[in-house]
Amino acid sequence: MLKATQNGGHVLRIHRRALYFALAWLLVGVQVWSQGVQREGPQKASSARRLEPSVSTSKYTQDVSCWDKTQQFTGLHLVRSPILVSSDGLHRAYVEVEATAFEHKDVATYGGPLCENTSRLFFAGPRETRFRLAYLQSPDFSDGNSMKLVDWSPDGTHLLVELSQWKYESEGDYTDFLVFSPNSGVVSKPDLSGILSARFGKDCGSENSVSGFTPEGRVVVAVAPLADDIALMNGAKSCVDRRTLLTLDFEHGLTESVRTLPGNFSVRHYGRFQESRASK
Repeated sequence: MLKATQNGGHVLRIHRRALYFALAWLLVGVQVWSQGVQREGPQKASSARRLEPSVSTSKYTQDVSCWDKTQQFTGLHLVRSPILVSSDGLHRAYVEVEATAFEHKDVATYGGPLCENTSRLFFAGPRETRFRLAYLQSPDFSDGNSMKLVDWSPDGTHLLVELSQWKYESEGDYTDFLVFSPNSGVVSKPDLSGILSARFGKDCGSENSVSGFTPEGRVVVAVAPLADDIALMNGAKSCVDRRTLLTLDFEHGLTESVRTLPGNFSVRHYGRFQESRASK
């Protein structure tokens, strides 16, 4: 189970990637290439062999890494989402998350990361046959990151994407979101942790996810009670005592426009996934 806490204004999820890092440390190392630029670690690329990629298609792009669910090292893995089409059929988008790993010739002298992710959002407008890169999340801040398509707004003018960042040798990740406006090409990335801190305070924790849009086009965020037993035993408190749905008006001042939805509110999804595989 992924668990989230707010720590100094950040959204933190506890997971087992740190265990995967420890198990694979004696076996492999990583060098990453992003946008044609080499990110060099203590060793040069010539001392590592890039593993053959494994490519798959799935809606679940938020947990891609160099290890599988059995904690076996799998090397380079790329997961591409199906195409999400807006309700008016005019706009299409997909994301891909790539976890890159290298097998090093001399593991004993390597001190770099074992796995690094690069996530990309692609978009195509009316009458466009090819997709264009709309947003890239590189491993500059943390070596792990992901994107997940959430939904198109009811009028098809905004795309909601959930983002996550983490470090493989740590036990937490940071979750927020972006809103892409295809008509203008603008990507808005609100400070979700700051919004929740302003609403609930910095000294509490919660498990958060981005759910979709209201019929009026406001972003819906689900805030659930903290479920990290260790944190609770150490005195942490939950921001909420039950699952709470908040709406955020990202166009008119997020912090001032946070509202609480009724407990029985059901989030409707307006976009639809195509069955065919996305292609550039």
